[in-house]
Amino acid sequence: MAFVSRFVELLRERMVYQITYFSVGCNVGNFKTTHHEYMVNLNQYIDVYRLPESSIIPQYEFSFLSFDTFNTSEFDYTYLIVLDILLKLKVQKFLKMITNLSSTVLLN
Repeated sequence: MAFVSRFVELLRERMVYQITYFSVGCNVGNFKTTHHEYMVNLNQYIDVYRLPESSIIPQYEFSFLSFDTFNTSEFDYTYLIVLDILLKLKVQKFLKMITNLSSTVLLN
């Protein structure tokens, strides 16, 4: 929790950040802070940089939908199933690859 508290006041929605020196792992154990399958592992070397608003990363590239939209019989979730299958096939290999690397993520 000590590492997280360093960034609580820094991180804001709708801003773009470059985050380095972290890893991603499976969320296992008896004391989980989230029910998500994976978690971000922080360490003492993590750096967070707020990128300028004029950065090349578009702020409004995604179109988010509410869960209620997915939870209807009219919603075509074919692509979601395909993505889920592909992710399950690749995620373990991906996690092994990035766990030992310095990583950069962009939050938008």
